[in-house]
Amino acid sequence: MRLDSESILGKLNNGWTPLQRVLQRAQVGLSAECVGGAQRTMEIATEYAKVRIHYDQPIGAFQAIKHRCAQMFVDSESVRSILYWAAWAQDHADGKEVAISASVAKAYCSEAYTHNAGSGIQVLSGTGFTMENEMNLFLKRAKANEMALGDPVYHRERVMQLLT
Repeated sequence: MRLDSESILGKLNNGWTPLQRVLQRAQVGLSAECVGGAQRTMEIATEYAKVRIHYDQPIGAFQAIKHRCAQMFVDSESVRSILYWAAWAQDHADGKEVAISASVAKAYCSEAYTHNAGSGIQVLSGTGFTMENEMNLFLKRAKANEMALGDPVYHRERVMQLLT
């Protein structure tokens, strides 16, 4: 395509830097969605564990369910801290920290969301797969978010490149 000089925004062949900033902010935004999803799946699973009765007691009384719900809580809180760092860095840090924080947030938050959604399905058992419950939708969304804007493997590789 041929353009005259007035039609070019910025300098010729220098579009990667602004695009990279946009992608990094999008990664942080997607990470925020993952944090919310991880939190919500943990809330659904723990609430279900309190009300579902098996062998005359709530399933949340069983050690395996307790540990799964506790791990979901830990993951939810961890990703929130990483998201706060990445969001802060977008406006206050140098370019290297901005890139590292965006990639760390994208990799860790998307994996935690997928883990929490999968754990929620296990806590809810067969109910988690039914259309009567929203947990299956969270799992689908978590898997999609994990691949969007670069999968966790890509972002770990990017962090390694930025650190070396």
